[in-house]
Formats: sequence, C-alpha cells, structure tokens
Amino acid sequence: MMEKDPFIAACLTEAHRYKKLGDACLERLNEAQLHWQAHENCNSVAMLVHHLSENMRSRFTDFLSSDGEK
Repeated sequence: MMEKDPFIAACLTEAHRYKKLGDACLERLNEAQLHWQAHENCNSVAMLVHHLSENMRSRFTDFLSSDGEK
C-alpha cells in the first residue's frame, strides 16, 4: 500500500473540514431561506452552492490534462 503524500493528506483533511462546516450551515436553513434573495440582482444560497460545486467539478476534472477552464 502506498503512503499518502503529507501535502495531499493535509489538503484532503482541510477539504473535509470545510465540507463539514458548509453542510452544518446548510442544515440550519429551511427551503425558503435557501432560495431567498435580498433583491433580484443577488444570488440565493442555493445558487451560490450550485455555482461553487460546478466550478469545483470543472476545476478538478481532468486537471492533469486540461487547464480547468471548460
């Protein structure tokens, strides 16, 4: 079994920590709060989470063979 690179292990630990924090925040919001917008030019929490998840998916898909800007 290969040993994990300490840098990769630290990155994964931080990613999981932030995921846990984000999930805890989202669990505190009801459906109306997730989709609430301060005004029509503002994004809701739901839209921000969707945008961030798609951005991260794009950045880390085929990252060794593409620039991440898809």
